[in-house]
Amino acid sequence: MKKKQRVAASWRAKLEQLVSRLARGNKGAIDYLIANARAVQQTVQGASLDNTDISPRAGARMVVNLSSAHVPAFCTAHGSGDPIPYKNAYDVEQIERAKGQHKPVSVRRALVDSSLPLPPGQSPASTYFGAIELNGTGIRFYGDVCLVLSEDRVSPNTVVLDRNSYDVMRAPVSDGVELLPRAQQTGARSAILRSWSGLLRRDVGAIVAIKALGTHGPLERRLTTGQISEAARDDEDYVEVLRHGSFSPDDLQEARIASSEAARDALVTARFPVSPAPRLEALIWRDRREHAERALRACGVPVNVVTTSGRIKG
Repeated sequence: MKKKQRVAASWRAKLEQLVSRLARGNKGAIDYLIANARAVQQTVQGASLDNTDISPRAGARMVVNLSSAHVPAFCTAHGSGDPIPYKNAYDVEQIERAKGQHKPVSVRRALVDSSLPLPPGQSPASTYFGAIELNGTGIRFYGDVCLVLSEDRVSPNTVVLDRNSYDVMRAPVSDGVELLPRAQQTGARSAILRSWSGLLRRDVGAIVAIKALGTHGPLERRLTTGQISEAARDDEDYVEVLRHGSFSPDDLQEARIASSEAARDALVTARFPVSPAPRLEALIWRDRREHAERALRACGVPVNVVTTSGRIKG
């Protein structure tokens, strides 16, 4: 129990240390830093900046981005009773092996996964990666459709990392690890990943607050919902979620598509009968997104176009 109490205080302590450090030499900022740290944590929990009442559909969620080309297969797998509708790299490796083909998980990915701070009973093969998102559409690099898991379908004790676990293989972190004897490198990576880790419900508020204050610094003004949302997931800089077990359309709160993608598809449709004709790949991706949206709606998953990361009044 004592060990758990020390761990529970660590991210809160890091946040308090950051506030103190940012306030040095700027006494007028301390009140704003404290208020903004509190506002970030409220927003992550699903409350607004001006009201502590929690909305059941707001707050931080685990999201997984999937290419629209693969969304119909995800929905079909669920409909056919596949126990693993969403597949990770280890699932794909097993499927390919059964076909007599060889598609192993990359060596570097396997090195990272073997060092992850996973709880008892969870292995790299049973781990499904996601990101923490507030109001946006996830990490476009991994796919154009953002699948948002319902809050009650992700255990509050799920392990999160304050960054992409693959950063342990990148400079400057990797530079220090690679100076060590090879026999010590796995242990070093494990220690680093543990220092980046926390638990979803307990720590994600402080983790996102650290990201937000680190991004915006000691401002003498309040952070907005949009600024908090963008700090939580800035491009490919995100809080990583290590979920135990796959998921299906039944586990989704909604799916999200970026307004830029929706606008591009609308432009392609409008230009199709006239000159200049849209590029072939633009037509292909428009059709893929249409098929993906149709498949998701058939499974009962709402599909929404995200137009802003901030609040809207309607």
